[in-house]
Amino acid sequence: MTGNSRTPVLAQPVSLEDHADGYFRAPLTIVQYGDYECPYTRQSRLTVRTLQSEFQQRMLFVFRHFPVDAIHAHAHSAAAAAEAAAAQGSFWTMHEYLFEHQHALEPRQLVQYARDLGLDLDRFERDRSSAQVARRISRDLSSGKRSGVNDTPAFFTNGLRHTADLDIATLRAAVLSALDQSGG
Repeated sequence: MTGNSRTPVLAQPVSLEDHADGYFRAPLTIVQYGDYECPYTRQSRLTVRTLQSEFQQRMLFVFRHFPVDAIHAHAHSAAAAAEAAAAQGSFWTMHEYLFEHQHALEPRQLVQYARDLGLDLDRFERDRSSAQVARRISRDLSSGKRSGVNDTPAFFTNGLRHTADLDIATLRAAVLSALDQSGG
């Protein structure tokens, strides 16, 4: 929260560079800043899936990295693994895999996950430690900070920060309100 009474807004608009699932022309866009080692981000996956199922073509879901390194020692390396998988077209598969194995995010385990997913391991290792991947994670972190994010998970519905509870009923109400305001 920014410390004033205004709801923070998304500082970095959604673009084709984002990891997005859904329809870019949808009247509803949900952006989540998350951390692969955060148990609350992991729990929020069910809420996101439920909303995706309910709103289908009317919703675009975007995930942005916000590793909280001070609390989660492996969050940044997990984000790098997701980005390395993205370079091979497997972002969402690795995304889910990392959350399913949230308590096992050591470097050797990340390599095993890449192997399990059938990724090119040499490329995965190069990409995981590349400047491009580091810039991508830094860009997400920076946009989150500019948007008032300081912990995870953080949600934005159509560019406005969702500051209420993250349970399905409360988030669904925010989604319905955003859809109503967008005419969707």
